[in-house]
Amino acid sequence: MEIKKIENFAAAHEFVSNHALASGAFLQTQFWGEFQKECGLSYWYLGAFDGEDLRGVALVLKISLPLGKSYLYCPKGPVVDPGSGALGVLLSEIGHIAKNEGSLFLRFEPAFPEEFSQKIQSQLKARIVKEVQPKSNWVLDVTKSGDELLSAMKQKTRYNIHLAEKKKLAIRKSCDAKDIELFFALADETAKRNGINTHSKNYYTKMMESLSAHGLVKLYLAEYDGKTIAANFMLYFGGVATYLHGGSNSEFRNLMAPYLLQWQAIQDAKNEGSKIYDFGGVSPENDDVHKWSGISRFKRGFGGRQINSVGTYDTVYSPFWYRLYTTVRKFR
Repeated sequence: MEIKKIENFAAAHEFVSNHALASGAFLQTQFWGEFQKECGLSYWYLGAFDGEDLRGVALVLKISLPLGKSYLYCPKGPVVDPGSGALGVLLSEIGHIAKNEGSLFLRFEPAFPEEFSQKIQSQLKARIVKEVQPKSNWVLDVTKSGDELLSAMKQKTRYNIHLAEKKKLAIRKSCDAKDIELFFALADETAKRNGINTHSKNYYTKMMESLSAHGLVKLYLAEYDGKTIAANFMLYFGGVATYLHGGSNSEFRNLMAPYLLQWQAIQDAKNEGSKIYDFGGVSPENDDVHKWSGISRFKRGFGGRQINSVGTYDTVYSPFWYRLYTTVRKFR
């Protein structure tokens, strides 16, 4: 098997779409690599080839650390053909890149179901670490009819959707980076309200500018009496519509705008040919103290199912510096 730089992006994207889990496949596309490059990161887009046949894909990012150090990160990847041996070959090649770049370790999130966790730790000598991308996602099959989707929701969710519809909210869709200002104000307010982290406004602006050129992203904005009171950032790839980030104004929470935004995005995704609607990460079920518990109840209210991946792993190349890195992180 031979590792080569990917040049046929369409073929690689089709492979990723067909072999990844139902969530996060866009993180292993050349589009995402170019967006991260706009944010100042270097990246490699590698393919494992058996002759002319593609058996594995790995988008690898270089993350800078203090003192001129760095590590490599493969988000929701590598994505491989099961049983092909591509994973080990790709990880070996990434190890060579790490040596050339002086990187301390590789952080990766292989696109395997949860039951493969022990095998990854034992066979690949990788250690499981705190997840970067969510280990558990909530997804909805949008090939069902609208009536089936509504009937599968929790009663409170249906009620809130109908309530928002009666309030005559206007839903506006946008691919204009200028509207990031409106989105970010709401996302930042919501993050602070729930004690969670969010990206910078510049990050979202670059994402819109970079990915909208390929028709991959869209903003949903709920407006009431001339004011934007809720907003969602959506991404589309490989038959999956992904709810990336969102926010709402607590002053207007009685209007239930976030429920109507999700329902409109779900219907649009269905009508535009998506098969899966991905609500993003959720907390463990019945964990009421998790910082995501509130938003997770909201997502689960729309019906669907939870998918669990193996999580996040580190392969260490420089044990001394890795120990120093992990020690410093504990105190941050």
